[in-house]
Amino acid sequence: MAAVIYSLWEKGDKNPLILPANIPIEDQRVQTELTRYLSDNWIPIIEKDVDGPSSLSLRIDSDMPNLGKLSACRRVARTIYLGSAPTLTAANRGLEDRRVKLGCVNVWGVSLSLWRRSQEAGLLNYI
Repeated sequence: MAAVIYSLWEKGDKNPLILPANIPIEDQRVQTELTRYLSDNWIPIIEKDVDGPSSLSLRIDSDMPNLGKLSACRRVARTIYLGSAPTLTAANRGLEDRRVKLGCVNVWGVSLSLWRRSQEAGLLNYI
């Protein structure tokens, strides 16, 4: 968690809460901490779907300005990844829609329908 807080502080993040959608998975220090106890096959999943420089979520945000101005697809992908990645001892079956919305909610009154549209914008390869 220290890597997450430090990365957010470096970027000047002003959010009052640290939600799954806010965790800067693209930061190598944060990614290392998140994947430390997972098998190596999770790193390409992060890079391809969640938060890599050529990730699908980033491309969708770039192609759809309504979603991109809030990084909506990246926020949804981060929430799904963090909520559904397996733990050390057991697999996780995924997330309910309401939990994804909760992980992405924004205190500045952004409509929850925007998060729904970002979930439906494209099929991710692994999550």
